[in-house]
This record gives sequence, structure tokens and C-alpha cells, in this order.
Amino acid sequence: MFMRVYRLEGIPGFYKGFMPTIVSLFIISILLIIFSDSPAPSHGTYRAPSISIPGVLLYSLGMMILNLPRVVLTSRAITTPHRLPWFSPLTSLRLLLTPTELRAPYTLYLTPGLLAAQSAHIAYVVLFLGTARHFLIPTPLDKIPEGEGFPTMRVLVFVALSLGSTVVLTPLEVISTRLAIQRNHEVGGEFATLAQEDGQGDEFAGDGEDVIGLRNEEDPYHGLVDCAKSILHEEGMAALFRGWWVTMLAGGASL
Repeated sequence: MFMRVYRLEGIPGFYKGFMPTIVSLFIISILLIIFSDSPAPSHGTYRAPSISIPGVLLYSLGMMILNLPRVVLTSRAITTPHRLPWFSPLTSLRLLLTPTELRAPYTLYLTPGLLAAQSAHIAYVVLFLGTARHFLIPTPLDKIPEGEGFPTMRVLVFVALSLGSTVVLTPLEVISTRLAIQRNHEVGGEFATLAQEDGQGDEFAGDGEDVIGLRNEEDPYHGLVDCAKSILHEEGMAALFRGWWVTMLAGGASL
């Protein structure tokens, strides 16, 4: 996979989606600095405020809503067959978004099933894994009182749960990506979702070879459940677990 990307797109192919990600992180960081009510860090350290699981859920859902346009743009930037200019945002937006989405950006939130898939992912991580961690490891590992042994078994159980959650999280991530790359068009006064279209006169990444195959624009997914059923019917169970090792590594790194 790495060699094919390098052959077709060169080094820039590994950084598709970099610009929307860095811009989004910059904006969110500024907002967090402005609106954060955390006390000033002392002794050169920062400690996130301790809040309940419902509070974490509400915060995560709010950040998801704020971050959803970035998810859409990044997913489309990674999968588009076009070469996107790094420092020409208007050209890139024209290639990634439809006239309907450019005119009314809120339609990104109307992409069928996308909010549901993102919300389900967050709910599983916060409600299931967050609750499991609260009961299995109630005390941070670096604050275990002297005299108490290291909770090896409980930590191993939580690690197993986290890594095993790949079975649930990977399909949700695959479905979210599939839904994010469907572009919204206004057809007869109503919104419809279509896959990314090939523009005319634009530069393509692959010379005589498709970098990635996209779903037929005349048969889009109509929601989370429809997307899952269509993938199972057309591509088989294995398609829902593409990139599972990336999800597992990310879960392991977040422990």
C-alpha cells in the first residue's frame, strides 16, 4: 500500500488531508485557550479538570459537532483522485465540496448517517470504555498510595477490553469514512447524497490508474444502517474491518 501511494502520488500522497487537519487543530486550540476555565498550570505541568462521565460525553459530542466539517474535508482530501493545491484553499474547496455545500455549509451535517456514526463511536468510547476504566482503575496509576500493590489484573482486563473494542470501533470508523465522502447535492429542492465526482480540466493524482475506487454516485448510502448492510452485501464482512490494526494501535496508544 505504501509503495503504491508513493508510486502514484509521491511523498505528498502521504500528507493528503494535512491542511484541513492543521487548520482545524489551530482553531480548536485557540477556542480551548479562550474558553477554558481550567486553573493556570503550576510547576510547568497541566492537569485536565476532573469531570464526570456524562460531562465527558457532552464535551466529546460538542467537540465532534465542531470538528465534523474537518472530518468531512480530511476524508475527501485523502480519497479524492485530484491533486489538491496546498496553498489554494478555494480551489481545494471547489474540488471537495459541491456548489450546494459551498453555498450552505450546514448541509455537511445533513449527510445521512454521519452524525449517528460519529455519535455512536463517541458513546461507546465514553460510556463503555470510560465506565470500565472508572470501575477497574479508579485511581490514576501514578497516584497509587504507598503500600497498595499495582493492580496488574485489573489493568490487564482493561487493556484487553480496549484492544477488543477494535471489533466495534473499526466498523464505525469505516462507515463514518464512507458516509463522509458522499457529497450533498440539491436535487429538485431536496438534498441528495452523491459520491465524489471527477471534475474536468483538473489534475489527477494517478496517471492512467485510479488511486482509489469510489462508490457509484447514483447509488449512495442512505444512512448508517444502510451503509453497513450495503458493505456486508457487496463487499463482505472483511470490508468493515479494513485498517483494524490502525484502530487497535490508536486504542493502545491512548491507554
